[in-house]
Amino acid sequence: MALPRIPEPEVMDEALAYAAMDHGGVNRQFVQDLALAEPRLGRWLDVGTGPAQIPILVCEHFPTVQLVAVDAAPAMLLVAQKQVQAARLSERIELVQADAKHLPWSSKSFTTIFTNSLLHHLPDPRPCLQELKRLLAPGGLIFLRDLIRPRNAVMLQQLISVHTAQDSNEQRKLFADSLWASFTLDEVQQLAAWVGLTPVQLSQTSDRHWTLIYRNAQDG
Repeated sequence: MALPRIPEPEVMDEALAYAAMDHGGVNRQFVQDLALAEPRLGRWLDVGTGPAQIPILVCEHFPTVQLVAVDAAPAMLLVAQKQVQAARLSERIELVQADAKHLPWSSKSFTTIFTNSLLHHLPDPRPCLQELKRLLAPGGLIFLRDLIRPRNAVMLQQLISVHTAQDSNEQRKLFADSLWASFTLDEVQQLAAWVGLTPVQLSQTSDRHWTLIYRNAQDG
């Protein structure tokens, strides 16, 4: 049995500490795996973008994509804006402050929707997942990745030791809190079924991540 879940605050204020952590390898793997899922070109949406590191890599990998990147935290979007400007991608990446549970676009607006490490910030991810499904165009792709909650405290401490050995105490705590707040595979499967993301491809894809892939029917 996994550890009991302890939710995190929904809006992340530790923008500088989070942005300073080394997510480069994980983010590059995310983009590579997204490409393997054969996303439709068009207008894309990143929900819970944080410092916009993944949208920048996405635009480098997919040179024709126009992308909207959403976050609820103003402090995080300030960091994201600097990153996007430094990458000279302001014309391709639109940054928007919005609540993932109430997104301000009409249905079927995006051909590809992705999130990385968002769901564990939500006390109840179902309203967010409903929004993602609503916004997905016919034939579109939803690609989600997040942390997976360890089965016990020993496994949790091992993950912290392996993945935050060079980080500050604040950053180590951020990672530990995120592991406590994350979901198990069974819980993610139940959440997907509840909102109608079926059939869905769901698997553990690293020692600390799960990945969910859903493709909408062509006829919507």
